[in-house]
Amino acid sequence: MKKKVLIMGGGGNASVIAFAIIDASKRWNSELEFVGYINDRDNVSEIEGYPVIGGLRDIPDLIREDYYFINSIGK
Repeated sequence: MKKKVLIMGGGGNASVIAFAIIDASKRWNSELEFVGYINDRDNVSEIEGYPVIGGLRDIPDLIREDYYFINSIGK
């Protein structure tokens, strides 16, 4: 079973990482599957066509649901 990956952030670095995971999955059958973003912006339900699954406050619950995370939030 693939590891479901959520990326914290949106646009910029987060999208570059997301597309790298998607590409690796297509080319080499990677064990990672990009499923969406974690983002706290109001009224943002998707980024680059992928869903915003929740905000930072939702991470403890998502960990229990076996999601993995990559942080792309800078500064």
